[in-house]
Amino acid sequence: MRRAALSAGLLLVAILVQLTLFDNLRLPGGAGPDLVLVVVVALALTGGPMEGVLGGFCAGLALDVAPPATHLVGQYALVFCLVGYAAGFPLRPSTSWWRRLTTTLPEEVTAEHPGRTFAVVDLGVRASWRRQGIGAALHDLVLAKRPEERATLMAPPAATPAQAALRNWGWHKVARTRDSGPGSPVSDVLVLTLPATR
Repeated sequence: MRRAALSAGLLLVAILVQLTLFDNLRLPGGAGPDLVLVVVVALALTGGPMEGVLGGFCAGLALDVAPPATHLVGQYALVFCLVGYAAGFPLRPSTSWWRRLTTTLPEEVTAEHPGRTFAVVDLGVRASWRRQGIGAALHDLVLAKRPEERATLMAPPAATPAQAALRNWGWHKVARTRDSGPGSPVSDVLVLTLPATR
């Protein structure tokens, strides 16, 4: 009950600050910071997927009906539900994460035990919100209190801006992976030692 009240209070403050201050603040590129999105992601990471979905839906719906609403009701509610749910998962010892590599890595890199590796499976920022520090904030929130020794993720080699950001955040490429189907896309496998410090 106390956590629910605290979450609702944080969302209310974030919505008020967003509507009164941040929506009027324009940065280069034409978009402004999205405090509500950051709070929803933080709630999801600290309280779990259901809290993220509920918080995202309620905050999104509040933004949908707040003046000047110039879009369909439910647009932000849907987006914030989805954003509040995705993050990553710890790899199990029986994981298939390291099985489709194009080169063989030493056993000390691919061996998994409980608490060794956290896989970031989805970290993206909508195109109109990029270059505002949202990606870095989401990255830091996802990894801030992870107890694992390291983190891993996969990124397309052609995603040059994402690859550059990941390198700046301390990630390094250890291998490349490809699915077994003909013409399957390749991905770079990157690793980051935790705790992540930038």
